[in-house]
Amino acid sequence: MITESTDPQFLARLAYEAQLRGLHVIARQGSVETTRLFLNPVPIMYMEPPPMPLSMPSQASAFHMRVETPVGYPPQAAKKLQKSANELGKDILIALRYSTPKRLRTSRLVSKADDLKIAEDRLPRRGLYEIVASTTKWADQNEDENRRKTVKTQRHRLRKRLVKPYEAS
Repeated sequence: MITESTDPQFLARLAYEAQLRGLHVIARQGSVETTRLFLNPVPIMYMEPPPMPLSMPSQASAFHMRVETPVGYPPQAAKKLQKSANELGKDILIALRYSTPKRLRTSRLVSKADDLKIAEDRLPRRGLYEIVASTTKWADQNEDENRRKTVKTQRHRLRKRLVKPYEAS
């Protein structure tokens, strides 16, 4: 991550949060870039975090993420790397107490949660057929098979998104 802030307290806290997540901070001043590390002999996860700075730079100028990949790096892997870097950047924004955008619209799939019976861990025998029958009109055999697959996929996605993160593990 790259920042143009010169506040030492902000840089210390940013470097601490970044190193917790396996990233490093580069402080840029003009065309000069300096890597900032929060160095301490105690492993960073066991130490007290630096205090929050009294004044924070604006969110737009706090830091930027830069993901570098070598030539020939597989495009799908680069896409996943960029996505995970964006998620880490959002985590750091939250840790630094910046406001982060929330999803403005709900998913159409979430409105089907009750119909798909996502509260039930396992559906009873023929449960999938009952869901398909109650949510769709009667059709031929081939369409029925496709609808069962669609309902099964939708139910899995919703359970993964709405139920699994809150289950005790």
